[in-house]
Amino acid sequence: MNSHVFTPIKIGPVTIKNRIALPSMCVFFCDPDGHMNDTFYDYVEERVRGGAGLVIIPGSPHGKVSKGRPALSDDSYIPD
Repeated sequence: MNSHVFTPIKIGPVTIKNRIALPSMCVFFCDPDGHMNDTFYDYVEERVRGGAGLVIIPGSPHGKVSKGRPALSDDSYIPD
């Protein structure tokens, strides 16, 4: 059987190294204010090192921040 799972795929101008995508999942690793922390970064990095070509992070885009989820409501939540 010829599998394309491990072949690159282009999405717009971006080439993804394979077709393994990790969907957005609430892992509740952010601080109570919605800022990403080392635990969150370590979680994402482990999935990438494990082979995921695309990782989609969760977020609370509008309104009240959900405890443990990354907030996206303004630029102060974007890490340096």
